[in-house]
Amino acid sequence: MFEQYLRIKAEHPDTLLFYRMGDFYELFFEDAEIASRELSIALTSRNPNSENKVPMCGVPHHAAEGYLAQLLEKGFRVAICDQVEDPKLAKGLVRREVTRVLTPGTVVEDANLPAKGSNFLAALYWDAGHERGGAAWAEVSTGQWSGLSSTREPELWQWLAKLGVRELLLPQGRTVPAAFADSGAQAVFLPERGAFDLDTARRSLLEVQGVADLASLGLEDKPELTRACGALLFYLRQTQKQDVSHLAGFRPLDLSRRLILDEVTERNLEIFRRLDGRAGKGTLFQVLDRTVTPLGARLLETRLREPWRDPGSIGRCLDAVEHFFREDRVRQALRQALDQIHDLERLSTRVQLGRATPRDFA
Repeated sequence: MFEQYLRIKAEHPDTLLFYRMGDFYELFFEDAEIASRELSIALTSRNPNSENKVPMCGVPHHAAEGYLAQLLEKGFRVAICDQVEDPKLAKGLVRREVTRVLTPGTVVEDANLPAKGSNFLAALYWDAGHERGGAAWAEVSTGQWSGLSSTREPELWQWLAKLGVRELLLPQGRTVPAAFADSGAQAVFLPERGAFDLDTARRSLLEVQGVADLASLGLEDKPELTRACGALLFYLRQTQKQDVSHLAGFRPLDLSRRLILDEVTERNLEIFRRLDGRAGKGTLFQVLDRTVTPLGARLLETRLREPWRDPGSIGRCLDAVEHFFREDRVRQALRQALDQIHDLERLSTRVQLGRATPRDFA
């Protein structure tokens, strides 16, 4: 059994390996010591009377979600190693495989996500001369993704900090500015030739998006952004262990219609955080948030983060606000109807990825 465990662990050295044994997920060696400390669960040992004791701990399979949420919140990556054949039919040791790698930026379960906020995974790529770069980001739990090209490196770092990304994919050898390092994002360094390869990125994008050319995605003249998108797809396939066709159609951020507020302005206006750096009460978002669905809250977050600069869009929005302000009965009826709607974006993602549970349909 340990031979199998060590082989699988060697393939996922930077994760905590949850190894399925019957009704439990077990952890061994250093993983067990870390999990025991971080989850406050008992640390025992296999072969306790032997000189070669093996530290171990475990959590029940049916209760694993809560423990996983705690580890992800603390920035750990977790590989889920399941039994992939019926133990009753197995000849010898039951075959096991890693069926998914959980990371802070790729989770789709509600227990691991903010109810009224976004959870972004991002990738950043700059050309060799640092003359042009591209940043792509995805909200994996909803399938929404977008990107931005720029000739100013600080602009992209600032934008990713404003998004509050949980994980940032970078080519190996790149450095993270000190200002961004304090943002709380977890940097993941990937091989440039594999994850950020331009030809691979083109093929992956055309396949996943089901289009004939990059022009359909607004990427025909954006090789750096194309590479960043390719890195997102590469990482998602590595972690989800399956197709990622649940992603919506990609479109770069349209700066002719959207305004990007610089970090100082956003902070001084206290849009998402007060001057003391804390979110919640006292922010503009908290004052305006009267949404009744998580979808509405995320839409409000997007519109405050990327306000319109197009007079036509602003006018249509104000017309809608005026209509519902005047029509009180219509507004109340609509709010009551919306209150019955589940988080369809995240639910549909879990269904497509095969992660839905009976509770999702209750």
